[in-house]
Amino acid sequence: MAQFLPRFNPPRFTELPEPNLYKRFEAFLIYWNSYNQYVINHVGRLQSIISTVTGGPITPFKSIASAAIIRPLQEVQPVTGTSTIITINAPSDFTKLTLLSQDGFSLATGSNIGVDRTTVSGEQIALVKNLSSGLWYSIPKPAELTTHESNSDAHYSRAQIMARVKLHV
Repeated sequence: MAQFLPRFNPPRFTELPEPNLYKRFEAFLIYWNSYNQYVINHVGRLQSIISTVTGGPITPFKSIASAAIIRPLQEVQPVTGTSTIITINAPSDFTKLTLLSQDGFSLATGSNIGVDRTTVSGEQIALVKNLSSGLWYSIPKPAELTTHESNSDAHYSRAQIMARVKLHV
């Protein structure tokens, strides 16, 4: 049996301009409340259809366990466990990846990771893939870069960023 998505047909604001500002504002609030309720109901129907089709509840960020080899499912990937990750087997169209550490894991060089890094629970690591080498490098946080002052404006040198990310230009 085919499942059709519910048509999105929200209520329209069709009030004629009222000279009294209070009445116009009141009419708009009534409209806005009905619009919000419609959107909430519509999203609920969509979730119901999706869970029926997929056979379970929607999980937008499904966690994966840390291991020597991980296979991220999405570009923002929660990671559980404390194992060391040596290889990232991401889909070929991934060029950016953010790993969200839930328990604290480590990254190690050796396979396709170009940086050693240890995380703590709640930390994130933003990674970028060097397309010429296939290695994943972490994007430095501002605190990890040193700054220099020039005309009283703090900025990072291009060489600092390129050396950290190791991109070929």
